[in-house]
Amino acid sequence: MTIERGTTQEVTITIKGWNLTGCDIYVTFKQGARKVTRNTMDSVTYANNATKIVLTLTQQETLTFEDKKSGLVQVRWVDASGDAHKTQTARFDVDELLYEAVLTKEADDNG
Repeated sequence: MTIERGTTQEVTITIKGWNLTGCDIYVTFKQGARKVTRNTMDSVTYANNATKIVLTLTQQETLTFEDKKSGLVQVRWVDASGDAHKTQTARFDVDELLYEAVLTKEADDNG
């Protein structure tokens, strides 16, 4: 997986062998001392013995990471019984960004 700095980026994570629908899920991206944890998912679906988690990182969140360095991502969750679980960490890469700013849509002055 590659984090595209300075973008609003949809991220998909697949976890084999676990049904996480209905669980409280936390996804943490870590690069050195920089960390982003999300507990709001766009969708969580289970099919073919795997859970697919989709979440969207904001521009500000993707700007947290440093150009051209790898990081780690890990998923933790609490099941209906209150038991906590986690995945192994997985690596992600971060691409390069030349203009470091949160972009917004300007109002149209031609109105």
